[in-house]
Amino acid sequence: MFELYSMGVRAVTAFVILVAVYTVSRNAQLEVQGFLGPHKDDPEIHEQRFHAVKAALPSVQSVGYISNCGSPGTGPRRAAVALKEYFLVRYVLAPVRVIYGIDDEYIVGNFSCAGDVTNDEDLLVVHDFGNRVVLFRRERR
Repeated sequence: MFELYSMGVRAVTAFVILVAVYTVSRNAQLEVQGFLGPHKDDPEIHEQRFHAVKAALPSVQSVGYISNCGSPGTGPRRAAVALKEYFLVRYVLAPVRVIYGIDDEYIVGNFSCAGDVTNDEDLLVVHDFGNRVVLFRRERR
C-alpha cells in the first residue's frame, strides 16, 4: 500500500513539474513576443508604408524622425519597439539619412503604435499619407 501511495505521489509530482515547465516556457515565449512588439518587422511592409514618403521627399540629404512608439528613455519594451521602427525607417528611406529628432527641415512622423497621430511641435503637415505616416516641414529660422 505504501509503495502504491509513493508511486501516486511521484506521478502527481511529475505531472506538476511538467505543467510548471510548460507554463514557464510558454510565458517566456509570450514575453519575448511581447518584447519585440506587435509590429511586423518585415522590411517589405515598411517599404510599402514609406514608399510614398520617399517619393514625396525633395532632394535632401537628411530628414528628422519622430514617433509615438516611445524613445530610448521610455523603458525597455517601448524603447526596443521604437528602436526597431527607427532602423526599419532608416533602411527604407536610404540613402537619405534619418536622424532621430526634429532639427531638420523635413521630418518623417511614424505613428504606427497605438494612440493618436499628434503634432506637439507645431510642425507644418506637408502630407498625411493615411497609413499613420506623416511628412512634416519645419521652417528654417
